[in-house]
Amino acid sequence: MRFFFRQRPGWPTVGIALAAGLLVADCLFVVGPYMGPFNAGSLWPILVGALGMYALLGVGIDLAVQLLTPGAARRSIWIRGSAVLAVGIGLTLAAGEARSLPLLAVAALFALLALGRFSWPLAAVAAAVALYPSIKSPSLPESNPESASIQAAAAPLAKPSFVVVVLDTVRADHTSAYGYQRDTTPNLARLSARGVRFEHAYATGHWSLPSHASLFTGLLPSRHGAHNEHLALDDRHPTVAEILAQHGYETANFTGNAWIGPGTGMTRGFQLNHESWRSYHVDIMLLANRVYYALMAPDWDKGGAETVAAIRRWLSERDRTRPYFLFVNFFEPHGPYQHVPRVFRRRFTDADLSLHALEAIGTRVMTATQNGNRLSDDDIATGRDLLDGAIAAADAMLGEVLGMVGEAPIVVVVSDHGELFGEHTLFGHSNTLYEPLIRIPMVIAGGALPSGLVVHEAVSLVDIMPTLLAMAGIQPAAVDGTDLRPLLREGGTLERQPVRAEEFSPKTLAHGWAHQRPAEVDYLFARKQAVVDGRLKRIVAADGSDSGYDLSLDPGEERPFPGSETNLSARVPEPELSRKAPALDPIQSKMLEVLGYLQ
Repeated sequence: MRFFFRQRPGWPTVGIALAAGLLVADCLFVVGPYMGPFNAGSLWPILVGALGMYALLGVGIDLAVQLLTPGAARRSIWIRGSAVLAVGIGLTLAAGEARSLPLLAVAALFALLALGRFSWPLAAVAAAVALYPSIKSPSLPESNPESASIQAAAAPLAKPSFVVVVLDTVRADHTSAYGYQRDTTPNLARLSARGVRFEHAYATGHWSLPSHASLFTGLLPSRHGAHNEHLALDDRHPTVAEILAQHGYETANFTGNAWIGPGTGMTRGFQLNHESWRSYHVDIMLLANRVYYALMAPDWDKGGAETVAAIRRWLSERDRTRPYFLFVNFFEPHGPYQHVPRVFRRRFTDADLSLHALEAIGTRVMTATQNGNRLSDDDIATGRDLLDGAIAAADAMLGEVLGMVGEAPIVVVVSDHGELFGEHTLFGHSNTLYEPLIRIPMVIAGGALPSGLVVHEAVSLVDIMPTLLAMAGIQPAAVDGTDLRPLLREGGTLERQPVRAEEFSPKTLAHGWAHQRPAEVDYLFARKQAVVDGRLKRIVAADGSDSGYDLSLDPGEERPFPGSETNLSARVPEPELSRKAPALDPIQSKMLEVLGYLQ
C-alpha cells in the first residue's frame, strides 16, 4: 500500500484532500450545471467560504485522529479518512441533508485519487474541470446590450427621476403604515407621512410574474400574457423601462426575485440588471452552507443586503446629468420566511423557541404554501410571526434605499401580491384572488406631492406605468391602467373602471394540492377574475362558480352571495396568443423549482 499512497506523518493531507474533494463534488453536481449565466465575481467568495469550512473541519479531524491514534495507525489514510467521513456523514444527516450523501462519496474518490503516488497532477486536472463552469466568464453581464442600443439622447434633468420599490409578498393589513398593530414597516409609514397612501390598492394577480408584468406594461395579465399558462412577457408590449430609456432616462434593475430576469422578458429596457437572487440561491445550494445554516441558524441574506450595496455603488457612479428610473425588488418577505437576519427572525417570535425550532416551523410553513398541507394552530401563529419579521427586514432595507435617494425623486412603494395565512384554510399565494392576496400597500411620495394624503378610491398596479410616464411628459400607448395624477392632490377625483385581478391555471403546481385537497383543487386552480368597485367584489371562475362579497360587512369574504347581485361585470379571462417563449436559464429554473413555482 505504501507504493500507492504517500505517507505524510503530522500533515493533515487526508483532511485537505477530502475538503478539496467536497468542493469539487459541489462544483460538479451542484454549482456547475447552473453556472453558465452566473456572475462569477459574486460566486468566488461563496466557493472560497465553502472550501474554508470543509478544510477547517477536515484538517481539524485529521490532526485530532493523528494525536489520539497510537503508533503506526496514525499514518493510515483509511483510519484518518474514515474519521473525517464519519463526522461529515453525521453532520449531513443531522442537518436533514441525507440526499447529499453522494457528494461525500465523490469527495472520497477524489481524495483517493489525490493521495495516490504521483497523482496530484491528475487530481489537479479533475479539479480544474469541475471548477471551470464556475469561473468562466458569465454569459449574462449586468449591463444589458439590448437596452443600451435603444438609449436616446440624454433627457433634460428637469424631468423627474423615479424609484419604484416592490416589497415582495406583503399584504397591506400586515404593515404598520396601514394600521397593523405590530410595527413592521416604520420606513413605509414615514414615507406615507410625506406622500400619498392608497387605502385600496390592488395587485393584478396572486403572484410575482403577472403582477410585475402589469406594473411594467400597464396591462392586465390576459393582455400582457405573462402568467401561469405562459411564463414570459411578450416583446410586443413596451415596458415603462423601455419607454423611459428611449426618452433619455438611465434605467437600472436590482432584483431579489428570479422571475425578474431576461428569460421572462421582464428586464427589457433596463440598461443595468443586478440579480441578487443568484448569490442567495447558490449560497443555499452548497452542501457546506446547507449544513451550516441548518445546524447553526446564522444570519441569512436573501439578497437584500447585496441589493442595497449594489444600489449604493450604482448611485455613486451613475451619470448625474440624466434622470433615472430605479427599480428594486426586496424578496425578504417571500418564503422561507426564516431566511432573514436573526434580529428580524426574532423580532416577533416567542423567545422560548430556539432558532432550530424556528427553522423547522418555517420549513413546514413553506411546504404548506407549496403543496396545500394543513398546519397546526401553533405553526400558524409562529409562521405569522416569522412573516412579520421578514416584512420588517424588507422595510429596513427600504429605509436604506430611501436614505440614499433622498426626497427629490418620485418614489413608489408597492407589493406584487400578498399572502394567505390560514384564511379559507389556505397558505401562501399559489391560487385564488381573496383580499389577503391581492390587496397590497401602495405609497407615492416625493417632488411636489402632498404630505399625509390618503386616497380611498380603488387603484391598481396597472396604474403605475401610465402615471409615471405622464409625470415624465410621455404619452403611453393604450393600456388598462389610469393616470393617477388627479388623485395626487387634495380633493382630487378620478372617473375609472373597477379594478380587476386575474388568475390563470398553474397546472404544474396542481399535483401536490390535488393530493392534499382533492375536493377543492378544481376551484383552486381554475381560471378566475376578481372585480372590485368600492365595497363590492365579484369573483368568477372557470369551474362555474360566481361569488359576490360585500367587503364592508364581510371583509373576510366568508359569506358569499350570487355574484350577479353585485351588478359588476366580470368574465373568466382568456389568454392572448403570445409569440415569446420563456427562456429560463438553468439556475433561474432551479431557483423557481426550489420555491415551488416549477416542477
